[in-house]
Amino acid sequence: LVVVIDIDDLYQTKCAAAVTKAAKETMGAIDFVLYYLEGQHNLENHEDCKRYLNKASTYLAGSQIDDLDREHYINLLSQKTKFSKTLIQRLVKWVLSKADSKMEKVLTSNRIKSQRQSKNLNRFEQADHQIIQLLLTDGWNIVKFDSLGISLYSKMCRDLASLIVQKYYESKGDKKVELADLYSAMPQEMITLVNQIMSESYPPSSLDELAKVVVDDLASKRHEKSLEQQILEVDDLKKQTELAEELINKRRLKSRRINKED
Repeated sequence: LVVVIDIDDLYQTKCAAAVTKAAKETMGAIDFVLYYLEGQHNLENHEDCKRYLNKASTYLAGSQIDDLDREHYINLLSQKTKFSKTLIQRLVKWVLSKADSKMEKVLTSNRIKSQRQSKNLNRFEQADHQIIQLLLTDGWNIVKFDSLGISLYSKMCRDLASLIVQKYYESKGDKKVELADLYSAMPQEMITLVNQIMSESYPPSSLDELAKVVVDDLASKRHEKSLEQQILEVDDLKKQTELAEELINKRRLKSRRINKED
């Protein structure tokens, strides 16, 4: 029996408060899921206890933990269910062997989906998403982002970045902002955006490089649009020519810079 437990699904249903509470009390993800599953089953009933063990073993097999931690949780499951440690070890090993090929297919599918999602974004949206990834993984990036006064391309990403900065300073300088704290202050559409951003894969880039895209390059693009509009609106032929030359020169410089970078 292979059971997939979706923490996002738990959060969005009746366990929203429990997820937030668990995160704030520094309960680990595995401890929380085992605790949640235990509450859904009657361990005094043999069949229900077997269902609990199957689900818990499946989750444990799929968790990224070392052998010592896995041994700890196997002992814990043995104590709770009264099933032998040897039996649970065999069950976890069986789940791992069955799940490997299926997991590889899922991971491959997710990578392809992530690549398609990021390809559908323009370069400014991609820079927005990469910056959000950096903000969610390192508090130093948040401090630097705030000090530079960077304004992101999309309104939703601007609002999300502001919330991350706010939560970081409220946490009094923790190493990073916890997703559970963010989720509790977000509308559903922003939660969906965060989940999408964290599933996307990009080549490594620094905050300075990405800031240049959303600040300098975006300003340049907007200036080009402004020149195009002025050319259409002005009646004076000489002025039109001057604006057109400025626009052409600007695009030539940008083309040279891009070719040089390549």
